[in-house]
Amino acid sequence: SLQPNGHREYRVTRRSQDRSVKAVMFPLTGVIELIEAVYHYYCRTKDIVFVQNNLETLEGGAAWIQRHLDANGCLWSDVYYEDQVMKDGATAQAQAFAIHSLRLMAQLETLSGRPDHARSYGEMADRMAAHYIRPIPHGYWDPSHTRYVDWIDRRGAVHDHIHLLSNALSVTYGLNPAGRDPLVNRTIHSHDDIFQKFPSFVAARIEDYTPSEIGSGGPYDLCAAGRYWCHDAKYRKALGEAGTILNQLTRVAAAAEQEHYYMGERYDMNYIYYNTGEAGTRNWHGSPRYYEYPNVFLDVLVHDFLGVGFDEEADLFLSPCCTAGTEMAMDSIGISYRFTGGNWTVTNTSPRGLRLRVDLRGIFNEWVKKSDGGELFSLPPNGKLSFSGTPRIHKASC
Repeated sequence: SLQPNGHREYRVTRRSQDRSVKAVMFPLTGVIELIEAVYHYYCRTKDIVFVQNNLETLEGGAAWIQRHLDANGCLWSDVYYEDQVMKDGATAQAQAFAIHSLRLMAQLETLSGRPDHARSYGEMADRMAAHYIRPIPHGYWDPSHTRYVDWIDRRGAVHDHIHLLSNALSVTYGLNPAGRDPLVNRTIHSHDDIFQKFPSFVAARIEDYTPSEIGSGGPYDLCAAGRYWCHDAKYRKALGEAGTILNQLTRVAAAAEQEHYYMGERYDMNYIYYNTGEAGTRNWHGSPRYYEYPNVFLDVLVHDFLGVGFDEEADLFLSPCCTAGTEMAMDSIGISYRFTGGNWTVTNTSPRGLRLRVDLRGIFNEWVKKSDGGELFSLPPNGKLSFSGTPRIHKASC
């Protein structure tokens, strides 16, 4: 980030606790996420002129990504999220996020009438996706443990403590070859006693990080943080686990209320670290009054549980993954709906007609057979759409 006084934050190198390892903090995170942000902005506004006016900037960021890509499709990213974990090399989650953003970049180029550029970014993303799923050391897949590892350092050593996002993102972004999703899901679900403690933990075995892997600032980056919950919830939505998402929202809301809605940066490591008598009185570590959990709570509630989002063609994209008995109304976008269990009805409460894309895979079993994606509908003012089906069984993990 660039502060008003000109100070640039987080383009720094940090060292491990034992001083044996150093890693660069977030050299690619900003450009990868900016591409996705612009794509979402377009879906919200349909402002193609803004996209075209800023394509050169996005292409510069994509070139910075490519500079860190080797001939095998491996992205040497260093740290992407955890600024106290010494990921000095190729990081699985960074590669997955980059694949996703480059595919969106290809779509932005297509929307802007630049098919050659779109093809180039699509091919780059495909090459990186092919690398991701290869067995280690040529990719991130560990066939002996049937899961993806976290990172491979520049000396070739593999680091893996059963990382949540390196595995979950492979399902969310559709990277896995046929038959691998169930293996990844089994790995994640078998460790949900840890992943869902707050939610969502970085890895299942945080006690196994060594002093050469933990940054000099301490181990607080190993525990629950909003940035992991954001993507954990999207993974649960991809699986239709509405009960788990509701459980996550309820637990975070309860913690927020207990702390008068000012929340800390990292949560609940007293069962492994910082267990010096503070357990029960302070369950967070890092910065106080942090923005992350409140922002992610809204994102998970609106986009994942209620399923209200935006689309390239439609005014709104409705893809709920909610439990039976859910009712919502959002005056700001002019929509309301009710899910009784066997019936889902949406109403246009705005004074104008709306074009909706609807995908009910998250609540009805039959929708998977009817459509693998959303279907488009036009809804006049005060108009309603109703769908019926057999509700999905929504079990909650932990």
